[in-house]
Amino acid sequence: MTAWKSIVVAVSLALTGNAADADSGLVHISPKLALAEPCGEGASCAFSWTLATRYGVALKFAEDRYGRRDLDWTLLGVDLARISAPQIFYAGAHGGRKDIVIQLTESTATDEKRALFQLGHEVIHVLSPIGPGLQSSILEEGIATYNSIEFVQSAGIDIGPNYIGNEDYEAAYWSIIELENAQPDFQARTTALRSAYGSLSGLTPRQIKAAYPAISNALANRLAGIF
Repeated sequence: MTAWKSIVVAVSLALTGNAADADSGLVHISPKLALAEPCGEGASCAFSWTLATRYGVALKFAEDRYGRRDLDWTLLGVDLARISAPQIFYAGAHGGRKDIVIQLTESTATDEKRALFQLGHEVIHVLSPIGPGLQSSILEEGIATYNSIEFVQSAGIDIGPNYIGNEDYEAAYWSIIELENAQPDFQARTTALRSAYGSLSGLTPRQIKAAYPAISNALANRLAGIF
């Protein structure tokens, strides 16, 4: 059998009798997240929301609260990945490019609430990417978790801190609640902090205390800690 005939046969098997086996490793995503449906004549939208367009909404939501993202980085989009937790993937790191991808877990493929929750978290890391291999601060992770809950709520979906489901992230979240109670204008001050230092990680307790003068030294030390 010639080489090209072998290729045709292999493709035919994948598309016919063995299609289920060939497809068993793929992630099936909810149409709500992947399929842009025309809204119809007279509707206020052109197409239904997908993960891509919600990415844009989530980014604007974060920027409105914590300032414009660092435009030196190119946002490539959102992936579903076989990972245990969502993350920022530095796709261009080895080629000298500043490309980033938000990676959500497989569990979000058919779970709209979880997809928005993870998306609302990761867009905070998109504002000031710290680069591959570096650890974020409790301040940054706390704000990311705080933002994820606010973003899901803005979509009209019921959610609260009990949804977080991870002790470390819960502790970081409650640190931001403590920050908010002491410094109600913390979001505007966070914007100024990012503008001054280009990041929410790698800051000293003194820098954090200066940004939020109403907080205790103990909270400033905690927020400056490595997550």
